[in-house]
Amino acid sequence: MILKIQLKKVFRNKRFLLFTIVFPVLWYLMLLYLSKSYEGVTKSLDQNTLFMIGCLIGIVGNSIVTFSKRVSNTKNFYTFQSKITNYSIWNFLLDYIITQVILNLIIVVFITFIGLVSNSLAMNYQLLMLILLTILIGIYLSVIGFLWGIMLDSKTVDASATPLMLVVGNLFVPYKQMLSGGFVNIIDIIQRIFPLHYVMDISNEIINKQSICQSLSMFIITFIITLIPFLLIIWFKFIKKEVA
Repeated sequence: MILKIQLKKVFRNKRFLLFTIVFPVLWYLMLLYLSKSYEGVTKSLDQNTLFMIGCLIGIVGNSIVTFSKRVSNTKNFYTFQSKITNYSIWNFLLDYIITQVILNLIIVVFITFIGLVSNSLAMNYQLLMLILLTILIGIYLSVIGFLWGIMLDSKTVDASATPLMLVVGNLFVPYKQMLSGGFVNIIDIIQRIFPLHYVMDISNEIINKQSICQSLSMFIITFIITLIPFLLIIWFKFIKKEVA
């Protein structure tokens, strides 16, 4: 029931259509244009990598901007439900994560369609594995967006969501493939702390038919380690309050 209600609200939300459908699609179209018109700019990035960047832009927008705003607006519903039922914060999180998976799939389907129509992508097992990677990272980012929305009021979320999206977005852009220098090396070190960096590494290895064991291991390790603090904050803020 909650899932259906959330999906109906999202599809009526112009913010969702703008930030998570139109915006990433335009980004992807721009990347395709640049890759064909200015080969020197994207010479080290193949079409599948551009596809991943386009998908991640949409998923970051959905998980950080739109999702955090939606959670902030509905957290009073959770508070009410938790008082009269056994509906816990984890139930609340799970329902919203399922919604996010569906919405992220919609984003990926749109971008995949454009890639296939423009002959930039081929439907094969490599593409399916890349789509799976985007869904996994979407779950990771949705937990962050959930915490951001449930911790802050709507006005603060509005003011901070877009800057946060830009920060998170810079964690997966493969600057080191395109540029060089000391500052780029610093960015690369910071990126390696988070799983978004290894999404790009894994996608490149899948595309080039190389072993993904090392990158996949680092993806799993950073996924778990960097997600734990967010889950602990949820625990200490809500679960301990309920026990008390």
